[in-house]
Amino acid sequence: MKNIFIMFIIFFCSNCKIEAQQKITVSAFYSDYVAKYDKLPDSTWSLSQYVQVRIEHEFPKKSRISDYRFKNTHITANLAANFVFSSIILETSKGKFFPKYPYEIMDLLNDTTQHPQYLSYSFYSPITYGKNYSTQVFYAMPNVQSWYIGDKNNVDTICVEFNIEPTLFYLRSSRPVSYVNRKPTMRFLSNEIEPSFYLFYRPAYNHYTFSEKGKFIDLLFENVDSTKSDKSGKIEYYWDYKEKDSLDIERVKNVRDCLNTWFGDDLSPDTLYVVKSTQRTKITMGKITRSFTSNWAHTHDKFSSFFIDSDLFYTPTMMHELMHCYVRDFQSDNPYEQNFFKEVLIEYVTCFLYDSLFSVTTFSDKIEKMEKDGQTIKIARKLLKTNKSNGISFGGKEYDTNWIYYDLLPCRLHEYAERNGNEERFVETIISYLKKLDENHAPSFKEFSEYMKENGFRNVDGVYKL
Repeated sequence: MKNIFIMFIIFFCSNCKIEAQQKITVSAFYSDYVAKYDKLPDSTWSLSQYVQVRIEHEFPKKSRISDYRFKNTHITANLAANFVFSSIILETSKGKFFPKYPYEIMDLLNDTTQHPQYLSYSFYSPITYGKNYSTQVFYAMPNVQSWYIGDKNNVDTICVEFNIEPTLFYLRSSRPVSYVNRKPTMRFLSNEIEPSFYLFYRPAYNHYTFSEKGKFIDLLFENVDSTKSDKSGKIEYYWDYKEKDSLDIERVKNVRDCLNTWFGDDLSPDTLYVVKSTQRTKITMGKITRSFTSNWAHTHDKFSSFFIDSDLFYTPTMMHELMHCYVRDFQSDNPYEQNFFKEVLIEYVTCFLYDSLFSVTTFSDKIEKMEKDGQTIKIARKLLKTNKSNGISFGGKEYDTNWIYYDLLPCRLHEYAERNGNEERFVETIISYLKKLDENHAPSFKEFSEYMKENGFRNVDGVYKL
């Protein structure tokens, strides 16, 4: 009996991996913290106008400091102190350090003689969202700037605990959040895509939830009166929002129901988060002023989280973003093919369904816009030829290719379908093809053309061969 017990222990231990775990604590408060608690935060907090965030790392024991890095760094983070990070404190086996720039952190991390113990810093959103006012939101977007330091060898398990006052913020993220000891917590492996998270100041948003057929939907609608609010800190809220919000809730339901009808209820997310918030800003550098509008879509298994600009909420953009969660993720080696299947087909199907649902003329609007801007097939060919990666670019006129994928190619699909006389069946066939795709089945132009031909649609390749 004793030998059997020992053998069981040996077998059990041999199948258990010793896990290196990095604990990260994200603490945050809103400026009203001072008035609410009658005390000032300490000097290590950031000086943002509204949302202050501090991040603390506790590294695994016996880890080497050279094993850690930011996966992505904003171009200006190493040029301007306090642009992204401030109040940095790094404790190692050799003592405390107070770097000012990310590159100074990395210099310390590259010292193989040290072992990391603790790191903390205040973190800013590299981009401030808003029109004539700063919105009361914090965005941690790793595609712009990594918000934590991960290990280079991708062996750590990351445990993130959010130390936030629940009466101040709504927390949303790119992956599900669970509660451990009443604290919102995220766990992920360092070889996974770095998650995003967002903090929304509660009084600035109206919150709605409902459940239908076992599906949970959570909505946040920004409630700031942009005509009366300004960057100086004056924020005015709407008080007559109920009727407007009820129409917006109905809009989300109609879009979701339409997608369920065409793609099937089984593909709709079990949990759907939608945030309608001002996400437009203007950045002026010298004589050049650039306007940005951002919409973020995150899907994780049957969990989906979407952030839609308040104005674009009333355009096909919301349906486009939500449609992404009905199409399984895939990866093509050819960037042009990747963009065609991931964006062009989604945009085309969106426009067809949206026009049918809301009785508008999206395709005509796109054609009119391209004609007004002088965007032609000839210019598209030139742009795709000079842009070696054939990627989507939102650069100036000389580099802007996004209209090719979101306007030109969807309109060419529409023209093809009209010539063939049955656009509804054309859309059904495209959807049936999209439903075949997953991480083990990357699409290709050749396969797509053959599939469409088998279903009665010949010479589809004439659409994307510009």
